[in-house]
Amino acid sequence: MVVKKADLTAIAACPDCGDLLAFTGKTKLFQRVVCPNCGAELEVVRTEPVELEWAYEDYDG
Repeated sequence: MVVKKADLTAIAACPDCGDLLAFTGKTKLFQRVVCPNCGAELEVVRTEPVELEWAYEDYDG
């Protein structure tokens, strides 16, 4: 997939490997993404600027 620079709305670093993830369109709080470099499951914890953290499943136990 080719993304033109003009189409990018945000860039954030993977907290696991440091690779940069590019976002197009509106970035939503708690949006889940997977790092294409290391496979880490991440979620957006801040939207301005975009910040990613590891995604955890809710545990009720």
